[in-house]
Amino acid sequence: MKHLLQLQGFRYVLELSRKLNIHLCLPEHPEDWFYTCKVLLPWPFSPMIALHFRSIVRIIYDNVLVYTDIRHYQQALVPENHETEAALILLHLFSTASALDEDGTDAAHMQFLWLLVVMQTVKEGLTREDEEGDPRWEPESAFGRIHNELAAKHSKLTEDVPEKLIARFREIVEALDGDGLVDKGVLLSMLHSFTATQVHLGLLLSFLAEEIVTLSGPYIMGLGRGK
Repeated sequence: MKHLLQLQGFRYVLELSRKLNIHLCLPEHPEDWFYTCKVLLPWPFSPMIALHFRSIVRIIYDNVLVYTDIRHYQQALVPENHETEAALILLHLFSTASALDEDGTDAAHMQFLWLLVVMQTVKEGLTREDEEGDPRWEPESAFGRIHNELAAKHSKLTEDVPEKLIARFREIVEALDGDGLVDKGVLLSMLHSFTATQVHLGLLLSFLAEEIVTLSGPYIMGLGRGK
């Protein structure tokens, strides 16, 4: 708390919050989940990008026959918009970038293939319906499946392969933005901020920086679009 009080404007926000009349709408059945507040967390690779969550809580009664006055609470953070869902999927997939090699003769092919697979996985995660597929869908397994499919399709290392991969990547980004799921600037900024921490992803870093500049200049946006 001492460190927080040193932040500019924090004391004002703290005093204001203490004056607010906070009201929780408790459910009719105590075991049901109920909404408590909105939670904003920073994107791990850039504090300028915020992840939006809804905090939900439910009451758990343990040993009610012995301790009738003791309550335990279970809390969960639920993504509030599709951009936050996309961010969580990306965090699962970023570990797969460690296998890429910038110095290899096929570095461009491998890195842009990885980028396309990541975007295809994000698209599948955001547009799928649990009732129509496997409710146990996981980003890592989907990434592996999509990678095998696209790697087989683009197995020949011809000069035009990176351009084809880039073109398809742009199509997906535009589709997610056009459908109102993920803002294009936010998505590019999340990818760019990650590649900036990976010294072996210089090709992607330069490419994503150019995409951001082409869009509307070198900026980083917050996650603001809801579902």
